Amino acid sequence: KSGLPFTDYKKLRSKILKYPDVTGVSSLIEKEAVIDYKNTRRGVMVRGINPNHEITTTDILEKIKHGVLSFESIDNEKKKKSRGLIIGRSLAESMGANLGSEITMYSLFTVEEELNPIPLLKKYTITGLFETLNYEYDASVVYISSEDAQKQFNYKGIEFIRIKTESTYNIDKTAQNIIMNLNNPDYSYMTWISKNKALFYAIKAEKFILFIIVLFIIIIASFNIFSSLSMLCLEKRREIGILGAMGTNKKRIIQIFLFKGLFIGFFGSTCGIIFGVTTCLLQIHFNLIPLPGNVYIIDKVPVNLKFIEIFSVYIISILISLGAAVYPALLASRPSPFQVIKG
Repeated sequence: KSGLPFTDYKKLRSKILKYPDVTGVSSLIEKEAVIDYKNTRRGVMVRGINPNHEITTTDILEKIKHGVLSFESIDNEKKKKSRGLIIGRSLAESMGANLGSEITMYSLFTVEEELNPIPLLKKYTITGLFETLNYEYDASVVYISSEDAQKQFNYKGIEFIRIKTESTYNIDKTAQNIIMNLNNPDYSYMTWISKNKALFYAIKAEKFILFIIVLFIIIIASFNIFSSLSMLCLEKRREIGILGAMGTNKKRIIQIFLFKGLFIGFFGSTCGIIFGVTTCLLQIHFNLIPLPGNVYIIDKVPVNLKFIEIFSVYIISILISLGAAVYPALLASRPSPFQVIKG
């Protein structure tokens, strides 16, 4: 909302949930702070959320490996009651903290008529440990309730509204419809696609480069078809001449060699497609190639089978193989049958 807080979140949430493609709406306050446990301090990104709404837009409930998704006041290790806090497992281990540990949070907020920010200290009790397999995220993010975040940072309202839609790739159209119908010039939106625009551009460039590399591999492989058929033509010159003498016309000889090239391309491409698709399906269902979570933001190599692209590659491979057989076929049809048999 152009840097301004949402003060009418409940009303907006009710309106947004009426859209047919929307499956969940949640609030978010995101601020930086410092947390301390037994003189071990870490800079963190604090996320203020409503747990009941958060589970409709994210899978945070599944990521909590120990404890519960609750920010209610509970007794900590010092037998004192304080509000709940959920912390990344990696962050907790680096600080030596665990469930029930008392965490002190330091934040700065500005007050009207004050030039310098005012520090605020507040104590929390760890009620849950989450793990996303993204080491950087687990080591730098903590969750508190929206109400606690508003008090911790003197923030009146909600900073962001997050929306989950049923369609993954048609999200821009849904977002534009919502913004247009809410009819407020201060509202703006960012989708997961626009947020990661640079990443998608890099992936698109990589896909194009990989396509060029695979194309060159297929062309190089077609030279093997070209050379093998050319050698076959030279080795079988006498047999080709006999076929010509028996009445086989040049067109038929060309067809024989083209068919052989087509068969080689068809057989090789079919075997390659079967092997590639089988490997992809095994990766999807059995995670053959895992990735370390402390290095990558995902725990396995992602695979998305697009049958249009698979079919396109299959046809192109066969056509290149057929093209590689054209010259050997023409070469086989050139000599005169009588010259070949005679000489």
